[in-house]
Amino acid sequence: MHDSWKREFKGLRRSKIRSRKLFWLGEENDDSIYAESCYRKIKWRKEVSIVKDTVRVAGIQMKLVSESVKAREENLKRALKMMEEAASMGAEIICLPELFLGAATVEKEPSSTVQVMRDFAREHRSYVISNLYLFEQGEKYSVSHIIGPYGNIVGAYRKTHLFPWEHKFTKLKLGGDLPVFDTEHGKIGVLICQDAMVPEAPRVLTLKGAEVIFVQSRMPGAFLVPWRDTMRVRAVENQVFIVSVGGAGYHACGTLMVAPRLINDIIVEAGKDEQVVSATLNLEWLREMRQRKNQPLYFVRSVEDIRKGLEKVESYTFPLDRNPKLYHDLLKPHDPAEF
Repeated sequence: MHDSWKREFKGLRRSKIRSRKLFWLGEENDDSIYAESCYRKIKWRKEVSIVKDTVRVAGIQMKLVSESVKAREENLKRALKMMEEAASMGAEIICLPELFLGAATVEKEPSSTVQVMRDFAREHRSYVISNLYLFEQGEKYSVSHIIGPYGNIVGAYRKTHLFPWEHKFTKLKLGGDLPVFDTEHGKIGVLICQDAMVPEAPRVLTLKGAEVIFVQSRMPGAFLVPWRDTMRVRAVENQVFIVSVGGAGYHACGTLMVAPRLINDIIVEAGKDEQVVSATLNLEWLREMRQRKNQPLYFVRSVEDIRKGLEKVESYTFPLDRNPKLYHDLLKPHDPAEF
């Protein structure tokens, strides 16, 4: 551990003892809450520095009771029940679908829903990725919160690519960043529905080091085939695990987990009904593959070696063969009418 962390721990340990005494005496105050919060934050930072080789993830494919505000509480109860099931399956990261409370629910900061998610994460020592409409500084965003195992908010992502009706009717504001979040399971990224249909978004996350990209959606079931194929392409072209989490019923566009393999790429996939989908992702395999340690095609000496390599090849590191000097046109603004 870094020396500054040791000093921070030493001071916080004393604060933590004092904090707990205050709680026992029923004298909860701002100092005691702050000390407890800091201790958890430093402890979490220490654990993040130890990156694990595997991660158990779960997607909550749930069906909304209704989109209306009146159904918010029922939708939340349903989500929590399925999240409990995911936790019992050993899930270390639990991802909810886009707008799991319904499109009519809009909250302000501080969000009561985010607090419920923080309490759940703390109780079950798991990461939680939620999504809802949120007013921030007078603007409405589609926001995904990444909540850590101590109830800490690791970060937030705001949807950056909107459907036409989200501009016109929902009046959403565009997010302005594609962040990657550090966890003890490696770097993860989050995209929301339409974001994943734009190839540049997952590519940016990949270039920032993301190993797993969670895609929260509520696409209608009619888009199942193109959506499913897009998730498979995003995985292999970026050499990342894709965890796509959608809804059930009308919004059953596909909850699936994809590995960047050329064959047997779909790890697990849900049907159309409500279901908790869970799987273990082998991050060690991904890291070795990204370094081309397990790719026979890169160690050939003859045409015969190529033939044998093609028979054995499991994946291919496309991002390492990019030619960025040709991509300057991507940065030029384009009028949508041109397409």
